[in-house]
Amino acid sequence: MRWPPCRGFWPMNAGSMPEHQARRKEPFQMLRRKECVEIFLLETAALFAAMLSGRYGAELAVSGGLALVLILLALTDLRCGLLPDRLTAVLAVASVFCWGWGSLDWSEAAAGGIISGGSLFFLRLASRGGLGLGDVKMGAALGLWLGWQAVIPALALAFLLGGTIALLLCTSRMCWKDSMAFGPFLAIGGYAAFLWGRQCWQWYAAYLL
Repeated sequence: MRWPPCRGFWPMNAGSMPEHQARRKEPFQMLRRKECVEIFLLETAALFAAMLSGRYGAELAVSGGLALVLILLALTDLRCGLLPDRLTAVLAVASVFCWGWGSLDWSEAAAGGIISGGSLFFLRLASRGGLGLGDVKMGAALGLWLGWQAVIPALALAFLLGGTIALLLCTSRMCWKDSMAFGPFLAIGGYAAFLWGRQCWQWYAAYLL
């Protein structure tokens, strides 16, 4: 699937720009009403999911901030086939908010970033560029948020969703040379793992190991 030229998040038709130039553009300059509505609805759903997981107060605010950055990354990837370095950097730097709660220390965060980023970089090499470098950076940033325990189910869910959609598209006569944005699946898997990943790992360790 070849995405149409981006007209919403990137100015001056950035979808037709070389990747190294488009990444330098500010992704918030030309938000249209449609994108604003999409962001509002998705953010509301993300906050509701966070409350269902038992997050309130400061934890709810941090969950909402994470969701907002992931939504912007996912929608930009869908529109343009790009994951802006600025947003990925914000995602990585903001991960320090998780460390203050005591549930995730810097060593776990570093391990998560290395495991996630390293795994995706290996897949990028194995696929000869089939996986974008922006996906590798986004995965590494998510690993800093999640730690090594939660990032494993995050990647598993992302590849499960991405593989399922790719299979459905292939059965609908999608050309093998066409591309599909992986950022939205990383966003879904990462946010789900942020809310429930550690519980899933604890359940797995308790009942299956």
